[in-house]
This record gives sequence, structure tokens and C-alpha cells, in this order.
Amino acid sequence: MIRTRLRRALTLLTAALVTVALSTSAASAASRRADGSGTARATHTVGYDHYSVTVDGQRIYLWSAEFHYWRLPSPDLWRDVLQKMKSAGFNATSIYFDWAYHSPAPGSYDFSGVRDVEKLLRITEEVGLYVIARPGPYINAETDAGGFPGWLLTQQGRARSSAPDYTAAYQEWLRHIDPIIARHQVTNGSGNVLLYQAENEYGVLGGDGKYMAQVQQQARADGITVPITHNFCCGLSTWATGTGSVQLPGKDSYPQGFNCSDPAKWSGVDTLSRFRDDEPVITNEYQGGAFDPWGGPGYDRCRELTGPDFEKVFYKNNVANGATVQNLYMAYGGTSWGWLPDPSQVYSSYDYGAAISEDRELTAKYDEVKRQGYFMTSVAPLTKTDPADNAPTTDSAIQATTRVNPDDHTHFYVLRHGDSTSTATNNTQFGIDVSANDTYTYDDTDKALTYTGTGWQHAANQGWTKGDYGNNESFSSVAGDSVSVTFTSPSVRWISPLDSNHGIAEVRLDGAKVATVDTYRATKQFQDVVYAADNLPSGPHTLTIVATGTHNPAASGTFVTVDAIDTHTDGGAEVYPTVPQQPGTAITLAGRDSKTLVAGYRMDSQRLQYSTSEIMTHAHIGSQDVALLYRRQGQDGETVLRYPNQPQVSVLSGTATSSWDATGHDLRLNYTHTGLTEVLITPPQGVPLLLLLGTDEAAAEFWRADTATGPVLVRGPKLVRTVTADAGTLAVAGDLAADSPLRVWAPRAAAQTVTWNGHAVPITAAADGSFEAAQPLAGPGPVTLPALTNWRFTEATPEADPAFDDGGWAQAGKMPADDNGFHHGDVWYRGRFTATGSETGADVSAITGKAGIYSAWLNGTFLGSGDDGTHRFAFPAGSVHAGTENMLAVLVENMGHNEDFYANDSHKEARGLTGVTLAGSSAQLGWRIQGSLGGEQLADPVRGPFNTGGQYGERVGYHLPDYPDQSWRSVTLPRPDSTPGTSWYRTTFDLHLPPGQDVPLGIRLTDDPTRHYRALIYVNGWLIGRYINDVGPQRSFPVQPGILRTDGHNTIAIAVWNADASTGGLGQVGLEQYGDYTSNLQVSDVDSPGYHQLRH
Repeated sequence: MIRTRLRRALTLLTAALVTVALSTSAASAASRRADGSGTARATHTVGYDHYSVTVDGQRIYLWSAEFHYWRLPSPDLWRDVLQKMKSAGFNATSIYFDWAYHSPAPGSYDFSGVRDVEKLLRITEEVGLYVIARPGPYINAETDAGGFPGWLLTQQGRARSSAPDYTAAYQEWLRHIDPIIARHQVTNGSGNVLLYQAENEYGVLGGDGKYMAQVQQQARADGITVPITHNFCCGLSTWATGTGSVQLPGKDSYPQGFNCSDPAKWSGVDTLSRFRDDEPVITNEYQGGAFDPWGGPGYDRCRELTGPDFEKVFYKNNVANGATVQNLYMAYGGTSWGWLPDPSQVYSSYDYGAAISEDRELTAKYDEVKRQGYFMTSVAPLTKTDPADNAPTTDSAIQATTRVNPDDHTHFYVLRHGDSTSTATNNTQFGIDVSANDTYTYDDTDKALTYTGTGWQHAANQGWTKGDYGNNESFSSVAGDSVSVTFTSPSVRWISPLDSNHGIAEVRLDGAKVATVDTYRATKQFQDVVYAADNLPSGPHTLTIVATGTHNPAASGTFVTVDAIDTHTDGGAEVYPTVPQQPGTAITLAGRDSKTLVAGYRMDSQRLQYSTSEIMTHAHIGSQDVALLYRRQGQDGETVLRYPNQPQVSVLSGTATSSWDATGHDLRLNYTHTGLTEVLITPPQGVPLLLLLGTDEAAAEFWRADTATGPVLVRGPKLVRTVTADAGTLAVAGDLAADSPLRVWAPRAAAQTVTWNGHAVPITAAADGSFEAAQPLAGPGPVTLPALTNWRFTEATPEADPAFDDGGWAQAGKMPADDNGFHHGDVWYRGRFTATGSETGADVSAITGKAGIYSAWLNGTFLGSGDDGTHRFAFPAGSVHAGTENMLAVLVENMGHNEDFYANDSHKEARGLTGVTLAGSSAQLGWRIQGSLGGEQLADPVRGPFNTGGQYGERVGYHLPDYPDQSWRSVTLPRPDSTPGTSWYRTTFDLHLPPGQDVPLGIRLTDDPTRHYRALIYVNGWLIGRYINDVGPQRSFPVQPGILRTDGHNTIAIAVWNADASTGGLGQVGLEQYGDYTSNLQVSDVDSPGYHQLRH
């Protein structure tokens, strides 16, 4: 229960609700539909206070997750992923808008095709997700330069500051992106953008307040009217107060870190708190996975590190901390295709170990976020809670953190191991008090209490009493000292803190010993109910507490403390000292586990006193209430409901027992969670309740949708994407992985006809009020994939030949690639010098980024390869031509640019050559440079700036569909190759996947990891992955429908860079199938211009 001291504090802390609405001038323009129809739509207000965010005054639990459209270059699949997020219970998505993805050159912006963010925002609204818009200007995101465009990298002014040149640049970006976001704001009535984030994790080393203020001023000038937030990560600046402060400062948290090599090694839970008292507890980014670097252990290990057990413990701990805005990073990671990755953090895959895998499949993590998400968005009192006294547990290894809604007194208990890394299995009971009392009957100084003995002391307003009722307590460590109180109520409680120096007491009731109480805890807990007695017979009673002078072996003292004594006159009807009540049953935490239990809750028309099963969701459906509760397989469950009169209980399936307390009017159900148990409770008056009591796995088979005719539950399909109700037809759409049953709980009038993916399904009515398909729904048919054969091959390092014509290349006044307008991918340098004959080698310095290499040739002779840094290339005897022009050719891999996390311009670190000197000679070299075709003036604007680098084959179009490769040699794979430099392999294949099936596919490369080569993998002209055979870990590369023609002709082109003259080549290459689903998903081919379109 919430005590007076807490209430007084919150009265001071809770400010008036802050609301944000449109100004009159903005409303007339911005409230028009984003589709341009000109039809005005109702505007809305977005507000917030100490507890939660509100829309039109209604509190919402913002359960959100991150999605990056730019890591999924197939726009129709945006709907696929966003629907999967919505179906998992998320009501919002957070989206970074990547400046670099849209802007290849100053003043040049592209929002078409795979960059159509207008379409993206329309889809989020159609799916039913709020949007947290995050346009930076800086986004980090393990992406190249943290989202800064390549053309920004050579600016003189410091980025992420109020430097004039940087200010002009980012304001240009915001003036392009902000109006698109503004057209989709909730406050306009024209969309679903709920919050807007300024900058990203800014101020780790102390930030520029003027800059932060200017970013927000620009956003407001561009029409942004929703509240502005910021994600504090660490360091000095929270932006909660002062110049540049935001309305809703929040926190990013990644408690497990990013080392996935030992996924069983956990860190402890963290503590979230608000930065200001007028805002809720917000986590803008909370760990939903982890990134993995070149040479890392792989994303399967990251998914294990942050798996369902992590989600149970950590996300529920956020609930215990009072968070009502949780955004998980990521829901779906996707692919850092092309040259998008920051090389120090990630490779091509950005799977992230997320709930939805890179190939768009649902994982066990998805099931867990769905169970929690349905709960968070179904149980409304969770949006407004205050911390209360921890509930007492019988096993000290388990703690029960309590939060209470101050309006309706719904109680939430989050149970977990006190050591959140524990893998032990523990069983406990705990005490529940759902009475609405705000004070205790007797403080420790009340005259009704009689203290006997010589050791009693009283303390008030001390550090160790700050959590006590009234900020005071009485204590003694002397054996035999006692305190007594006489009362007439049928219930009594002894309230005491627990601490490391507390001892053991004997409790007597009416002179008889009734309990021995150990008040030791390793960490201090205040206001615990350490003893309770209920349903005492009428008449006066005396409670006596005696200090024994003994203690737990782990305790450092024998103190026995009295904080308060509480009595109840209601016979304990709202107090349950031991839950579960059924003898021989317990609440089990099996290893890394946590449970959020609810008590004192008005669940639709039902009064839920408590349940030791977790609520997944509940709703009034048709003529009955339906509640879905769950726990792990084989665990005990107990649910107590209150009715004025004894209801009828019918167990429709499974096994459950019931008992009726005629005095307290409680119906108690006991059961073991196995499969799905269905219990129908029909009171003499009122609304029946159908309880669905499932295991974790059974609960995950359910899907909830809110239709025009009310909530609907569906069980059976692998995925339910949408449910619509219209004119008596209930249209259910989604995916199946195999033949599957279909059961639907819906109002009878809404489900006269049921369809699945547009086809009518014969149904029968069941006793539980559901409708069941008469026959299983048909799953997917088998898929046969073609073998990848008929490979064609050509060598492609003509730049190493002194005779190569580089007359069209730029002269390199400065060596770094960015200074010459080449920002992504491989870069060629050709340096000429007149030899004296004394040259013995070249000292070549290059910066490639992590895992990058460079290779050198002198007059066509291969010198070798080096990695990041300086390398001495020795000139072979006879390779230097004295007195004439010599050619040193160097191919440098630009793996990508650093992020600018610390706002210290680290993203501007050079890429490419930084210096070359000749050993044995002072001769100077004159350089020409060539990177991607056209540089900042894109030769292929459809695929954009990240798709190609400066390899010869990329410049002439080897990677493109319909390139004329008839003259190339025919080869078979695997194929060893001892020729250093780059070679290309091409093949084509036709796919005809069954209509109505979603078949995630990829390309797998298999080879001996000791072979030293790397490859660029193009599918239909798109660089879907970068492969380093001797570094890894990625060997399978998902290719998304839209890029892949699932019913048509496809082209694969692979550029292989052999790093030496002995261990190159290309291993086996084949198609890989990840899954197979019947689906209503429709995906159009992505525009993929071919060779003849782009080169002729």
C-alpha cells in the first residue's frame, strides 16, 4: 500500500499535465491530410506528466521498438515488419532517418523509391503504430559516419556544434526531412508521429547548448509540434535543464553490453529513473539485442545473450522502476547493405540478435515481447503507478517489488531473484495487501505499544530510517526485550525494515508462541510485513514481539526493529499473508526468470483479487469477458476472483480445482500450467468470465486484434497480421508455417462468416464462445531451389597495368579519398615517378577502417597486401625501370567511416592513402585517384551512394543485370585462384516460388577460412553483402523479396579480391532457404535498372 510519506512527496513532485497542441496558424495548413486530399482531420493533443504520455488526455503505455527502413531496401517489406511489430503488441516504433542515405551531395536529396519516407509513415499509420521520429542530424546507429553524408566529412567546422558551416548543412537536411515528418503528426490529425527526437546521445563529453537549442528551433520552424525528446546515454549532458533542454529527456540503456562471445555471462539489472519530476520514466533505447563486429561470434550468440530470459528479467524490471515509455533497440535489425556499416562495429548483417531476424522470421524473443506487450497495452492502470513497500517473500533470494496505481489501487508485483544474474530455481510465497489504507494503525512511538526491557532505542530522521513509516523506528538487540500491543481487530501486522545487522525475533499471540521471524536481508528493505495474522476470533488480542539476541549466520547483528503495527477491521478480506494459499504450491522462478503479477484489479467486469499467473491480455468479447493468463510449463497457478454470490465453475478443458470462501466472497482456482486449460465462470448476476490458462508456449499461439466491433482473439496461425470486421464477416490474414488450426473469439454478430487470407473458412461454434475452423488451414507447399551453376569469370584489375589509361581520373591534390569526392567503397590510386634506380620499396600508409586491406603493384608486378596502417612493400629485382616513368598502383578498401559518438569529429578520420614514400630514393610521386563512378554525382541514383565503390567492374557495370558477359570464361565453383587482385563471377537463375508463399532466401558462401580473399556480393545490381573469407563471421546473406525476383530472372555478380598470390578464389555459392510460409504478403519488385539503362 502507499503510505503517507510517499503520498506527500508525490503531491510535491507531480506537476500539472503538460500538453502540446498546434498553434492556430499551423493548424490550418498542417491538419490537412498527408495524402494531399485537403480534407481536414481532427487534431489531437499530446501530453505528459510524472507518470506517462497522454493523447487527448488518455494515458498510454508506450511499448515501442526500433525499425530502420534504410536497412530494408524493399518498401513493401516495411509493411511486413511493421505488421509483425504491431502483432507483437507494440503500439509504437522508433525510426532513425539517415541523412546520408538521402543526400549524396550538397543540396541533393532523394525521397523516392527505397527512400520514400512519406510511404513509410503512411504504412506505420495504416498498421496502427505511433512513431518516434529521430532525424538526428546525427544518429550513430552503427552506420557509416553515424549518418552524416560523405560530403560533410571535409567540412572545417566541428560537427555536432554551432559551427556555421555545419549549422548550414544540418539545417538544410532538417528543412527537407522535417516537413515530411510534420505532415504525419498526431497533433495535426494527419498522422501518427507522437514524439520527435533532437540529436542522439549528445553531450557525452559535454555538449553545445546553443547547438541543441538551434536543432529544436529549426524543428519547430519546420512545423514540428509534438513533444521533443532526447536519449541520454552517458557522460555529462542529460538535456533535462538549461540551454538546449528538451521536453522529455530519456535514457538509453544496454546493460548486457555488446560482447556476445559468452552469452551466459550476465550483468545485473540497471535502474531507470526520470530526469525531471514532470515527466515519466523513459528509456529511448533499451537493449533488444547487440551488434557484432567483423570476426565476432555471430548474431545467434547475441540473440542468446539477450534472449527470452533476458527480456523477462530486464524489461519487467523496467516496469518495476515505473517506466511507461520503453523503446527496444532493435525490433528488426535488417541489413547494412552496400557500404552502410561503421566498420568498427558491424559487418553487412545488422541482424542484432533482435526479436525479428534479418530474414524477417519470428524468434523465441518475439514470443516473449508479445506476451509482455499485450500485457502492457491491455492493463491500463500500469500507466500510472507509484512505488510501494516490497511485498514480503518466504524465500529471501526472491524480491517482490511493488507498484500501486494511486487512483484505483491496482497492485503490481514484479518478482525476480535479488541477484538478477542467478540461475537458481527458487520457490516462494509472498504476502499481498490490496486494501486501500494509506496509514498504519500504530506508529512505533504510539502509546498503545508497551516496551519492556533495557535495550530499546528510538531513532528518527536518520539515514537508516529514511524509508521507515514516519521516518522513524524503535529497536533493541538485547535478548528478552519485548514490545506488546493489545487490539480488537481480526487481523494484525508487524511492519519492520530488513537489514544486514538485524536478528531473529519470537512472536507471541495471546501469550502463545506463533512464529520465529528472521529480519535479516543482505540489502536494506523498508516497511516489510514480517508477520501477519488474519481471521482471528472476536475479542481482544495481544501481540508480543521478543528479541532473542540471536541472528542468521550471515547477519552482523541481532537488532529487532519495530516500524509500525497495523490492524484491520475487515477480517483480512483484502489481505492475503500467504500467496499462493493452496498448501504445497508456490511461485517458482526457474533460473533467470521474472513475473509481473496483478492484484486488486478491475478486469473488465471482474474483480481480480490476485493471480500467481501472469496476465497476457483480457477483453470483453461478445457476451463474456475473456482473460489469457500464463506461466511456464508445469508451474503452479492460483487465481482468486471476488463475487457477491457463489458462481458456477465449469472446466471446459484441462484440469483445475475451485473453492468458495463464503465469508470473504472469494472464488479460488488452483491448477498446473500444462498446455491450455479453459475455465468458464458464470456468476448468478453479471458477466461470465472465460479464463484461458496457458503455458508460455500456449500463450504465444494467441493473437489479439482490436476491430471496429471490438477486440478479437485468434489462436493457431504462425502470424496474424490483420483482423477486420465488416458486415458480419471477420477477415483474418496472416502466415502459416504448417497446417494449422484456427480458433477465433469474436462477437457472434461479427463472425457470421470467417475468412483466412481472403478465402471463406467453414466454422463451428465451441462451448467456450469461440469459432473453430472445421478443417486445419493448409500450410505451405515444398519449395525446390535451383542450383547456382553456369558461372562466368573474368579478371578485372586492369588499373595495375602501367598501360591502363587513367586520363579521366582526378588528380589527387590531397591523398584521402573523401577530399576527392569518393566516400564509399574501394578506391584506386596510380602514382607516377621517375626512378633513379636506387628505389628498393615503398612505404605505403593507408587508413581502411577495421578489417580493411590494400594491395599494391609496381609496373604491373604484384607487391603484396597490407592492412590498416603503414606497410613496406619491397620492389622485386628488375621491377624498377631507372630513368623512366614507373607506375605504383594501389587499391585501397574503404570499409566505412567512424561514428562521431563523442562529438569530436572522429568521423572525419581519413580513408584511403595518407602518404607514400619511396625507400632508397627521394623521387616524388604524382597521383591520380578513382573511386565510385561519378563520385558525389551518382551514376546510379536509384541504388544510391552506398551501392558501389571504385572497382573496375563496378565502374563499367559488371554488377548490373543484363551486362553482356558472353565473352567471359565458363567456370565451376569452388574455384581456387592464385592471381592477386580482383576477379568477377556472374551467373543467372530463374525463380518461380509458389504464389501466396513467403520464402525467405539468401546466398551462402562456403570455403576454407584460411583462404585470403574477400568478396562483394551483388544481386540484381544491389550490393547485398560484403564477405571476408578469413575474417567472418558472416557466411549467409539474406536477399529480400523485391530485390530478389521471386517469380522471374535474377543475376548474381561477385567481385573477389584475392589478397595474395596463392590462396584466393571463390568457394561454393548456393541459395539458402530460411523458412517457408503461406502468407497474404504482397511484394513488388524494386526498381533495379540494368546495364543498358545505366550505361547506354
